Amino acid sequence: MKFILDGTKITDKKTLLEELAKVCTFPDYFGHNWDALNDCLGEIALYHPAGSIQIIWDTRGISTHPDSIAIIAMMQIICDRQRINLMRQHEFRTIP
Repeated sequence: MKFILDGTKITDKKTLLEELAKVCTFPDYFGHNWDALNDCLGEIALYHPAGSIQIIWDTRGISTHPDSIAIIAMMQIICDRQRINLMRQHEFRTIP
C-alpha cells in the first residue's frame, strides 16, 4: 500500500496532518494530533504485513519553509509504529 503526500500542501503540523488524513483516508474521528496519527497508522498496519506500507513525500514542489519540527515528529511516529509492528509480527509468529 502506497500513500503519496503532496509536498506543496505541507507547511506546518496542521497541513501535514490534514494531508496525511486525506491521503491515508483516515476516519472522520481522526483528531489531527500526534497521538491520533499514531493510532490511525496502527489501525492501517493491523491489516497489512510489516513493510508493505509506504508513505512517500513528493518533494518536487515542496514548500520553501516546511516546519522541520512537524516533519521530525511525523518521522518519529512512523518509525515507532514500524518498530512496534515488526515486534508484533515476531511476537505472534507461529512455529510449525
